[in-house]
Amino acid sequence: MGTPPWAIAPASALEIVAVPFWGRLSDRVGRRRVVLAGLLCTAACAHPFFLLLETRSAP
Repeated sequence: MGTPPWAIAPASALEIVAVPFWGRLSDRVGRRRVVLAGLLCTAACAHPFFLLLETRSAP
């Protein structure tokens, strides 16, 4: 089972808006800071995400 087709279009639209925003921000504050912030946010979300996966509940 793959990604539902109805989820691809909104995700792509969001990406079209997000990429220039993050590019401009990285030009303004520095690429290293933007990448580090993304790394920290990903690390902070990883543990709760895997805890939610263990519940095996769709909602």
